[in-house]
Amino acid sequence: MSSVVGPIDEDSWARLALEIVAPEVLAPADVSVGDRWLFFEPAAKDAVSTAETGRAVINDFVRLVRSEDISEVQSYARRFGPLGLGRGSAETPKVPWTERADRTAVEQPAQVREDRREWRRHAEEVRFLLQGIEVVLRIGKPFGAWAELNAGPILPEPLYKPRPAGAPVADEAQALARYVQAWLREGRLTPRLEYRGRLRLCFDGEGLVSVLAFELLHALGHPELVFTCDSCGNPYVAVGRRPSPSTSHYCPRDRDTGRWSKGQEKYRQKAAARKASPKPPPD
Repeated sequence: MSSVVGPIDEDSWARLALEIVAPEVLAPADVSVGDRWLFFEPAAKDAVSTAETGRAVINDFVRLVRSEDISEVQSYARRFGPLGLGRGSAETPKVPWTERADRTAVEQPAQVREDRREWRRHAEEVRFLLQGIEVVLRIGKPFGAWAELNAGPILPEPLYKPRPAGAPVADEAQALARYVQAWLREGRLTPRLEYRGRLRLCFDGEGLVSVLAFELLHALGHPELVFTCDSCGNPYVAVGRRPSPSTSHYCPRDRDTGRWSKGQEKYRQKAAARKASPKPPPD
């Protein structure tokens, strides 16, 4: 006797106890800087460790676009390792700088160098994508930087041409999804299921670019967390509590200094207003 299986209850998917795990990248032993290149030295085989990532990996990467301080780029590279650029060239690591939980032994990655200019180009594209996610998906307005995205390093050809005024915002939302998909392909993200007390959907990838792609996917799914910092002007993904759209917004790096600067400005304005106002005559 056969039975007919009906459609899966959507509520059962919402209740699915599934932990999503980002790719892990290997931390370098050191990073040196040349006129054009970043040189990554791998750790000794018995001292290989994974880098701490989280939202900081994308928020701090975006800040590199406007940074003229090479030490800031070097500091970031020391924390998160190489992007994983230039596959198929002499600069390609023989072993990816990415840890996979299903390996029987940790392999030591090869020495690698990467072009600093490519780092800036990738940071610019991540910045434009976060801006697009904020404008199109959180605010619901058309995005005006498609030309910059189409000229980015990830895309082999333009994915989207701006529509005439009044075109549906949904078209631009779909275009953003295609751009993030291009990053997922570049990072070669592949899903892997494992069970450690609960079901885990783990993503493996190649290099830091795979972690950035994972973070872009997270931002695309949670546009309510993407804001522009009122202090540094960079887009960022909020950590912890969702910010209120009606208040000032500060990225994690500028949160304290931004609020302090705003408070100081208000104090100066009030002091200037008191000084300019006429004093009442004495009784």
